Amino acid sequence: MPFTEKLKWEVKRKAHFKCCWCREIRHSLDVHHIVPESENGPSTFENAAPLCKNCHDIVGHNPKKRKEIVERRNFLYEQCEKSNEDTKKLEEIHCIVTDMKKDNDDKMREVKSIMSGLVKKTECLFSKLETTPSSQWSDTLSQIGTTTSTISTGSGAMIDFGNIHSQSRCGHCGYSGFPMSGGKCPACGGQME
Repeated sequence: MPFTEKLKWEVKRKAHFKCCWCREIRHSLDVHHIVPESENGPSTFENAAPLCKNCHDIVGHNPKKRKEIVERRNFLYEQCEKSNEDTKKLEEIHCIVTDMKKDNDDKMREVKSIMSGLVKKTECLFSKLETTPSSQWSDTLSQIGTTTSTISTGSGAMIDFGNIHSQSRCGHCGYSGFPMSGGKCPACGGQME
């Protein structure tokens, strides 16, 4: 009795459509009876081996090669199963990397949003401070939702503005603007007033 189409498909699939003898992937892969039907060999999965047409003609009818056909078939099945396991592991790794990338993209969008908000608050602060006398800075900072020395970024991070000085004039060179630390003129290094 010949092999059923379902059994042929199972054998070919388990072998990844490779011949168990030459290991080549073949479009015309035969499913061979290891013990021939003429010797009452059953049409079962255990008695089936995937052989290409060339190898079937060379070794398929040689009774001395039956044991080796079984060994090569079993080894091929093991290698194909291992390949399936490796493919599953690679798919798992791909999913993990994809999830990590998505998480990273989400975090980067959050950081960009925070930075954008921070830039807007900083621009607003500086534009108001440039036109506000230093004696009124506390009121100006309160109006834009900050304390006198910090700006909140919206996620708990704070920017310290405690070292900002009011605009001054250099008595030495006449520079008008914000002094460097220690009240020094950025133009000449003289003391700002």
